[in-house]
Amino acid sequence: MEIFFTFDYELFFGARSGSAEKCLLEPTEELQEISERTGARYTYFIDVGYLIKLHEQKQKYPSLEKDFSEVSRQLDALVKAGHDLQLHIHPHWQDSYFDGTQWVINTSHYKLADFSDSDAKNIFETYYSALKNHCPSPIAFRAGGWCIQPFHKFKPSFKKFGIIYDSSVYKGGSRQSEQYSFDFSNAPSKTSWRFENDPLIENQDGAFVELAMNAQLLSPIFFWKLFLLGRLNPAQHKYVGDGTSLGVKGYRKNILTKPTLHCTSVDGYFAAEVKSAFRKTEQGNSGNEFVVLGHPKAMTKYSLRKLEEIIFSIQKNNSITTFLQYHSGKSRQ
Repeated sequence: MEIFFTFDYELFFGARSGSAEKCLLEPTEELQEISERTGARYTYFIDVGYLIKLHEQKQKYPSLEKDFSEVSRQLDALVKAGHDLQLHIHPHWQDSYFDGTQWVINTSHYKLADFSDSDAKNIFETYYSALKNHCPSPIAFRAGGWCIQPFHKFKPSFKKFGIIYDSSVYKGGSRQSEQYSFDFSNAPSKTSWRFENDPLIENQDGAFVELAMNAQLLSPIFFWKLFLLGRLNPAQHKYVGDGTSLGVKGYRKNILTKPTLHCTSVDGYFAAEVKSAFRKTEQGNSGNEFVVLGHPKAMTKYSLRKLEEIIFSIQKNNSITTFLQYHSGKSRQ
């Protein structure tokens, strides 16, 4: 089994974005220490809009100049250590700004579908070019908020810049809100597939490959336990990041009252379910890939400890890889 630990490298997008230090630099350093102990390498999907905004405003605000320098240094160190940097676009950065104290996040244009086709192409090109300052050839993409639909907003840029892999889909996932819009109900029941015009429609001759995030159904009991543990032992279960998430209306009621589908994740207490999700995928016949989601900002002391345990447990008879390593292997076949 080819296993991908993927981390969306980004701030929070709620009322408080959080700091680069707590949401990115410190937790990523802890992830790097686990990597060195285990030998595992990760794929980081970099929220490039944040880097662009830092660069634009760092002359005006000394704190941003420090953040830009330290984040850039960390990204370069990750590449040197053998990790993979790939493209992650949250286009709401087009309308967001720093007010001298904190980032003011405007999510009225949260996804590329909120922009015209020409603006979407320009955003993609600008963000892609900014990422190339840190890695030579990005080949993979994850849409911000998983909003990869409609794909015609992305296809021309995928073609132009040689993006081969997408990892925005998880089987059965859907969300419709003021910011989010995606519906993966009809995605193939496979871990990967080729596609051309729609990431949900398999096309063996397609130019692109969907490496789908693994998904699992979680019961309300899981979330009641999560909230209880958070109350009883916040030191172990509080996010290391110091921001607040973008809320989704009705989300808490749903997860506490009925089974809900979620990406398999190493964020917080979700890490407790990774090994069972892996065993289910390994025993099935849906494919040979297992993609796990994570965010440096959403790691906890518990999940960092659990991640190391997971890696040692599942790497014995499997390959923990990155998108570049995976692509290199496919290219040699």
